[in-house]
Amino acid sequence: MRRHTFALVALAGMLVLAGCTGGGTTTAPSPDQADDVPTATQLQQEAIGAMAEVEAYQAHQNATIRQQANNLNRTTTLDIDYRVDRSVRSLASHRTAVQGGREDVVDRYIVDQMLYQRSDRYTSVYGSEWVKNDLSDNFTRQWHLSDQLWRYKFMLGNASLSDVTTETINGSETYVVTADVDMEEFNQALNEQLDLPSNASQTSGGNTIIEATFWIDAETDRPIKVQRSVTGTQTVQGQTIEFEREIETMMQYDAVSISLPDEAENAIDIGNQ
Repeated sequence: MRRHTFALVALAGMLVLAGCTGGGTTTAPSPDQADDVPTATQLQQEAIGAMAEVEAYQAHQNATIRQQANNLNRTTTLDIDYRVDRSVRSLASHRTAVQGGREDVVDRYIVDQMLYQRSDRYTSVYGSEWVKNDLSDNFTRQWHLSDQLWRYKFMLGNASLSDVTTETINGSETYVVTADVDMEEFNQALNEQLDLPSNASQTSGGNTIIEATFWIDAETDRPIKVQRSVTGTQTVQGQTIEFEREIETMMQYDAVSISLPDEAENAIDIGNQ
């Protein structure tokens, strides 16, 4: 079986990376690994447990996306700030995308099982900057796909891990580990976890590969930095597109306050459009 990693999942028109906990495997420790550094198995178990207990966090994500089709190259940069309150399943994000010198800003909220989004470009389509969509029919599925920490927990739970090393990040000692996921097993676990159809593979014919490195705080066992490099091909309307994504996420575990802006109260419902 080929060793690949991770997958792309669509949520409300946006591509996101998915993850869950489950029957993963770990690499045997190297004889050269220091005695005071946990094994991959120990780190996997501690990190999964610590992530499950988190009630709130903030994340900042930068991404560079390169696509090539018909000898044309396109580069998009993303800058996203997240605030997540897992205790009430609420989320707020602010995303800035830049492509070809054009900037697109989207604000996104999940509150009371409703997805609210704001963008200037919605005005020409819907007659309002604000739109909303009821997520209650499949809310657990949609929430998990929106929760960055859930994805990391999923990935670590279904991965073979490298030997563990150490590095200091912003004054904090961290354990550094790289995850490798078998894509066939990953997709099966994802489909079962989210009750997706059996043919709902999140990869394109096994042509997606991700290299992911996690920096786990040595005191809290929570990830404070994650880097992912995603490469692959996908076919859209018969056209083959090659893509590369470089993604870095920094995380802080602070209390957050999420409230819907007053302007969102008049959002246009696009659930049936």
